[in-house]
Amino acid sequence: IKVVKYTYILLIVAIILGFAACDKLPQNDELEGMWHLQQIVHKDEVPERTENIKEKRYYWSFQLSMLQIYSNTDVIFEDKSAKQKTYIANCQFFRSGYYLDISKVYLNLVEHDSLLVDPNTDLMERFGIVGNSDLFFIEHLGSKQMTLVSDEKRLFFRKF
Repeated sequence: IKVVKYTYILLIVAIILGFAACDKLPQNDELEGMWHLQQIVHKDEVPERTENIKEKRYYWSFQLSMLQIYSNTDVIFEDKSAKQKTYIANCQFFRSGYYLDISKVYLNLVEHDSLLVDPNTDLMERFGIVGNSDLFFIEHLGSKQMTLVSDEKRLFFRKF
């Protein structure tokens, strides 16, 4: 009877530890989650141009070291000959203090992801990323609002 009792206790402990091990703890604090891109200020233009894009519904979602950028309204990439299009780009990022380095951008296609290798591509510019990678200074990061600044742009987000 004691063996059966200890077996049940060990089984319950194993189940509890199994559930606890499945969750990943946020490593980016308030950055984690879904952000709605509201506005882009083009600092590289004289005079600076402000683009209000709230209605375009562009989203950045951060989890662990992955960033997913997607649109409910605009196709990011379309290859008509292959009959493929995507509304999603997956990015690798690294955060160090107040800096956010987006190092790789992959287009999420049906059968595979395609790495953007052209540093001069303009596919991601409407989402605030210049070329195939970008470095941002985190000017403001709160529970509901975030402002990112690069050499060319200032991006304003609201947490969704």
